Amino acid sequence: MRALPVGIIGLLSILLFQGVMGRLVTLPQQQQPDISHYPIAIVLLWLGMSAVVAGVIEEISFRG
Repeated sequence: MRALPVGIIGLLSILLFQGVMGRLVTLPQQQQPDISHYPIAIVLLWLGMSAVVAGVIEEISFRG
């Protein structure tokens, strides 16, 4: 029963720490890639391969 308040306090402290670090550190702006000049088939294959690679890497990392 004590784990719930401790978890809430931990979550709040992480959020507050993130707010402080957001004010102290400025990260460079990242530009989104412009995929409008690629054919739709390439974009769909790109999305499909990213899903497959993410699943394979996850399984390898958890199962070994």
